[in-house]
Amino acid sequence: MKLFFRKYVVCRGRLLISQKRIRGLFLSSMSCVSSAGTQHRQQEKWIKPNPGTIKINFDGALFPQLKCSGVGILGRESNGRCLGWKTVLLPHVADAGVTEAFAVRAAAEYANEFPNSSIIIEGDCLEIINLLRNKGYANHPLGPLLHDVDAQLQGRNNIGFSFAFREANQAAHLLARNALSNNAGTMPPDYLFQVLCIDEDN
Repeated sequence: MKLFFRKYVVCRGRLLISQKRIRGLFLSSMSCVSSAGTQHRQQEKWIKPNPGTIKINFDGALFPQLKCSGVGILGRESNGRCLGWKTVLLPHVADAGVTEAFAVRAAAEYANEFPNSSIIIEGDCLEIINLLRNKGYANHPLGPLLHDVDAQLQGRNNIGFSFAFREANQAAHLLARNALSNNAGTMPPDYLFQVLCIDEDN
């Protein structure tokens, strides 16, 4: 099966990208890796959303030896309680920028499970957050995937995008680091217990 995303092609789970896009993806990857280190760190702890709002954190992780990557997402309400989480393995995807784009797309899909709630989608890749905020992805190498994010959320005016430093995104990061298979649930896995307790106390 082939899925076409303009100049992306996914064929049997393999992401194929035209040669002229490779340089752009490399630069995007480096931006995602370094963005948290170039900004003044004002948000180093996870911040609870306002009452009535759900915050969905997302992150991606690379597994170079396995030549794949994984994403993790979770939704929490204003008291910090976890509403649900998901991990997704991405076979043959070994690029940081592409992985983060798949992660935010998974977060957008999850947001649609709460059609009547205000949603904040939060991640630690500043470039992707800014591209989605400003709708500036049309000519970006990750544009097709980010267009899918907006398509998922089309017609909703209760969605916002927020940047968080890695320290404030630990729960999603842990999920991504454990995304060697596709899993989902409402009860958090044991390895999230400590970080969720810390976040709830903030």
